[in-house]
Amino acid sequence: MVTVSYWFFSMRALAEFALQTLRDLSPVGSGDDPHIGLYRASHLLFLNGQVVEDASAWKPGDQLGISNPVPYARLIEVGILRMRVSGTDRVYQQAETIIRSRYGNVIDVKFTYMPVRFTSASAATTFRRIEGKDADTRASSLKEQPALLITQRFAA
Repeated sequence: MVTVSYWFFSMRALAEFALQTLRDLSPVGSGDDPHIGLYRASHLLFLNGQVVEDASAWKPGDQLGISNPVPYARLIEVGILRMRVSGTDRVYQQAETIIRSRYGNVIDVKFTYMPVRFTSASAATTFRRIEGKDADTRASSLKEQPALLITQRFAA
């Protein structure tokens, strides 16, 4: 008797895992911080460069991206913005390692820096509401943000 096992891969489940991993690793702030939890709540999912709520529209060949548009995301990543709790820097680099260890046999995940561009009016409006009304601050903060780029690995 032969047993055949099939492992079903879900990019939607991977995206949820990646976002939750980033949230778990994210610093939250302290009692005197006017934006407690803003960084943790601001990780955005992109599908082929467009902001999406989830990865349900993903299909083979598409690229998922995750980034955080808050102005201090890069400072947290490189360790310049020190938190009271150690290990809260390099959030995206830590997440890359965790995601790769769980899904590395079916996906490629790469840490990088990328500009965050909003391709939908609702995403841009949400970001303006989070960041305030200063357009110069918003523009400068989106030049190069930490990001993860995820693609499916195909068998040769």
